[in-house]
Amino acid sequence: MRHGHAQRTPKKVIGAHAGLVVMLCVGDMLTSVRVTADVAAWHALPVWLTCGDAEAVAVWGLRVAVAGQPLFRDEIQEAGAVAP
Repeated sequence: MRHGHAQRTPKKVIGAHAGLVVMLCVGDMLTSVRVTADVAAWHALPVWLTCGDAEAVAVWGLRVAVAGQPLFRDEIQEAGAVAP
């Protein structure tokens, strides 16, 4: 292994490829809908559904990336304070 370089494992390579595929699919999905701010327009529902799908993929990716770890530190709990 060379110094200063991360070792490439099959899991890392597959994860990078999966991330690229998801990025391309979501990008294609977002560019294939007709965007409008008028919620009464007939084509507003596909825009909202597509944005919701992209948001769901982002939330799922965040949950997988943090793997159960908290997003923020709880300084009160770390200091040993007992909650009432």
